[in-house]
Amino acid sequence: MSSFELLGGGGTARLRYELQKHSPVTTLLRDSMLSNWSEIAFQVGQRLTFGKKGLPAFVSDQLHQAGLRLASPDVLEIPSSGIHVGGGIWIRRVMPESLGEVSRPYFEHVRLFEILGPRIKGEPGLHAFIGVHSMMAVNGRPWCIGGTRMRGDYASVDEAARDVLRLSRAMTYKCAAAGIPIGGGKCDIMFDPKSPHRDLVIKQFALALEYLKVIFTGQDMNISPRDAVNMALVAQHSIIGPSDLSMGGIPPTPPTAKGVFLAIKKAAELKGIAMDKLAIALQGLGGVGGNLIPYLLEAGVKIVATDAKPETRAAMKEKFGGKISVLDNPDDIYAVKADVFSPCAREDVLNDDTIPRIIAAGVKLVIGAANNPLRDDVKHAEMLRDAGILYFRDFVVNGGGLMGVASGVMRFDPMQRVETISRSTERLHQFMTREGLTGHEAGERLAEEQLAQWNRFAQFGWQGPEVG
Repeated sequence: MSSFELLGGGGTARLRYELQKHSPVTTLLRDSMLSNWSEIAFQVGQRLTFGKKGLPAFVSDQLHQAGLRLASPDVLEIPSSGIHVGGGIWIRRVMPESLGEVSRPYFEHVRLFEILGPRIKGEPGLHAFIGVHSMMAVNGRPWCIGGTRMRGDYASVDEAARDVLRLSRAMTYKCAAAGIPIGGGKCDIMFDPKSPHRDLVIKQFALALEYLKVIFTGQDMNISPRDAVNMALVAQHSIIGPSDLSMGGIPPTPPTAKGVFLAIKKAAELKGIAMDKLAIALQGLGGVGGNLIPYLLEAGVKIVATDAKPETRAAMKEKFGGKISVLDNPDDIYAVKADVFSPCAREDVLNDDTIPRIIAAGVKLVIGAANNPLRDDVKHAEMLRDAGILYFRDFVVNGGGLMGVASGVMRFDPMQRVETISRSTERLHQFMTREGLTGHEAGERLAEEQLAQWNRFAQFGWQGPEVG
């Protein structure tokens, strides 16, 4: 049965079963080299979980993997010359430092892998990167976590590599800031998401994921729930499928939006601005921005918003009527008179051109879900600080999405756990107002406090940059 058939005709239960069967938790058991011992552990776990002891369900998941060792490669030993994994797909190791200026200041990555596939009907085929910034042992085996995105608009391969390095490093720090003990990584497929060959390329990429078995990955930019299902049919160990169906989790966008709202609410409180007096310039009306609006409206916030896609702008106008103002020219968002500028779209939106514009517009707080909103992390964070604008670091504010995804593996309620973002926001505020740190530095400090703790505990199996 294909994923397309599973998604239609009332096949939710069947789809849930397939995703659970293919999940990083349950499938590890099946392919274990110690399958007999793992089967015994599984049976013991079932008795303990559903018997008179009444232990929580996550105990069963942990016992599934007792003594588990997968027949998979040592990712640290994959050669730079490349290795063929079938279907014309090659994986080669690219040392980040060999990229020169592209990688600075990201030398500490454990590995960067380049994935190459055959041409498709005379056109360029699969070309992707998997960045592994750090790894932590999950039941005896090192893993990282980070989404898969697809973009066909990179100016160069080096730009794509730089993007993967930045994002995978941010995932390490995002995990630390969220208190989730797992390493950081990221996947990026350099391919036009509108191409008729996208499904083939996604499945080819999944072959590389299945071979490496190093990253828990799933939905990100231009990767849909259906894409995640299709990848899961091939990469049975690495894909956290649509998390609303897989292992009892929920989609990443609702907890992300709730986390962003909580950060805005706490920052406004610390700034002394009542929510019903707050004005926000919201950039991006996709999954997160669209889910953020109801929270803001309920709190009485005045919203001026926009999106790069005309159809999205039209949909938001129809959905929210006269409750929000939607700008038809996306570039006008930087001139909106607002207390908060909330980037919830693409990266690099705050730069030499746009920062002076939000300063002139009277912005006091920058809080949003977009990854890497500053074009230059150091320079532009300093520009915001020097202008009196508090920038709350992206990987702290948007950590709810990670909580939503990780909840499928680690068994917790992400909508409850996302409440911790309020405390993290207050901590960032202390770093910026009492110690004079930039928003970039404050985020680093918050995450590195947790990383330093993990470094001191060998049992976590930390493989990443030494901090503290």
